[in-house]
Amino acid sequence: MDIVCVRCSAAIPAADIDLGTHLARCQGCNAVFDVTAQVEQGSRALARSTPYLLVPPTIQVVEEGGGALEEGSYRSAPGVGRLVLVRSWASRDNTIRTIFLGLWSMMVFTTLATTCMDSGPFDAMMLFLLVFAAVGGWGLYHAVAGLLNKTWIVVTSDALTIKHVPLPWSGNRAIPLSDLKSLRYETVVTTGKHASTSYTLWGSLRGGESVELLRGLPSFDEARFITERVEEHLADMKESRGARFLPR
Repeated sequence: MDIVCVRCSAAIPAADIDLGTHLARCQGCNAVFDVTAQVEQGSRALARSTPYLLVPPTIQVVEEGGGALEEGSYRSAPGVGRLVLVRSWASRDNTIRTIFLGLWSMMVFTTLATTCMDSGPFDAMMLFLLVFAAVGGWGLYHAVAGLLNKTWIVVTSDALTIKHVPLPWSGNRAIPLSDLKSLRYETVVTTGKHASTSYTLWGSLRGGESVELLRGLPSFDEARFITERVEEHLADMKESRGARFLPR
């Protein structure tokens, strides 16, 4: 992908581009400009020119077919016209985090129980330990969810459904296909001591709004595969049934 100056069209070296701010400086004419549009255009061109070949290891294609999803189950028998993708949240980092927070929470709760038995009325130490226990419980829940949860992405003839199971989690959605115009993904870059890159999947609605479908995808391969596979499936349904999915 090449980035060029918007003023003099000179090629911009990678060293002169700050991905954190999406700003670049041209050594030839000293122009400072935003490269967001060029980066996104280059990413789309790369995605179109390089077809996906492999399913990312965190994603499983459970079902490809048609028909409506039976209520109450994401593991029901295959239908006709349905696509089901399952993304696992499990990772080595989540495993380590779960073990650490589990041990930490056990220590806090043990100390809290001992303090309750040894002390009389409610005091400042008990309040302090309760706060620690609440923080530890919150962190442990998130860690266990990151270890056990999976995201089910289901496309039927009527809707695109996203559900996180088995532990309750925010972000469950069901979007009628009649409201959905297209899917896209964007790069989210955080800078600083713990710099990281993740990807967010968005759905563009016919009314002009955008709705967040998935966030925190750790790899470009996952974001691209989900986006392309869902849009390809909807295009196949449109062609085979003559229905109007993802109107352009």
